[in-house]
Amino acid sequence: MTIGEAIHSGAKLIKNKLNRFEAELLLVHVLSCTREHILTHPEIIITKKSERTFLQLITNRQRGWPIAYLVGQQAFYGLDFEVTPSVLIPRPETELIIEQVLALSHITNQPLTIIDIGTGSGCIAITLAKLLPNAKVTAVDISSNALTVAKRNAMLHQVDITFIKNNLLVSLKTKDFIHNKTAVPVFIANLPYLTRLQIDTSPSIAHEPRLALDGGEHGLVLYQKLFKQINSLNLSAFDLFCEIDPSQKQRFTTLAKQSFPDSTFTLLKDLRGHNRLGHIKKRSH
Repeated sequence: MTIGEAIHSGAKLIKNKLNRFEAELLLVHVLSCTREHILTHPEIIITKKSERTFLQLITNRQRGWPIAYLVGQQAFYGLDFEVTPSVLIPRPETELIIEQVLALSHITNQPLTIIDIGTGSGCIAITLAKLLPNAKVTAVDISSNALTVAKRNAMLHQVDITFIKNNLLVSLKTKDFIHNKTAVPVFIANLPYLTRLQIDTSPSIAHEPRLALDGGEHGLVLYQKLFKQINSLNLSAFDLFCEIDPSQKQRFTTLAKQSFPDSTFTLLKDLRGHNRLGHIKKRSH
């Protein structure tokens, strides 16, 4: 089988709008070459082993496996991250968190203390550590497997991050993540926020870890727990960024305002104009 034949047969099997492009990505992964190489050398014959590996990947794609899991990586904010079925695949809409924290950094004009809760692949924490080298970054996750992936990504991007295995912030003290008494902590939470109905009726996420998706009956159970935990820390000032599903706009707004009545609340839209990110800001008076 030649490169050209492999792409053609793979594209026919995948059967979706991006079929040829996806077949090309999978073949590039198998051959460890560039897309330019396979496009300019369709006549090259691939080995039987490469052919078998490629066709197995095509079969898995037919079964609904995301491309990111099949090739083992996903781009986020211009950086490549290792992803496995133990972590959620980074989404473009989550890049809004990066933009907002960078903006906050410019306003404060001092090194930030960042706590990424539910870090998954580590894409948020690592991107911020990369872009804000003076920031103190702590990443928390309940999943040992997710933390293993995140630690590998931190090594890949050569950033220094403190990783903590924990259920949100339960039992953690401020000294676990705040080492400068004058620092205003910046909490980031891209927690599971889908309802069980959304998960069960969304084939596109069927292969992603349910632990990273399931937000309970209304999708905000974990945010309710986190808000209580942050309140128990008795902080005089903090910033909290929370990614949500657009359908949760009203419910999340009510929850945020009731949980932090002495704070300001802003709801931000992603690039598609969807309500995506809640920003809760508390400052000492």
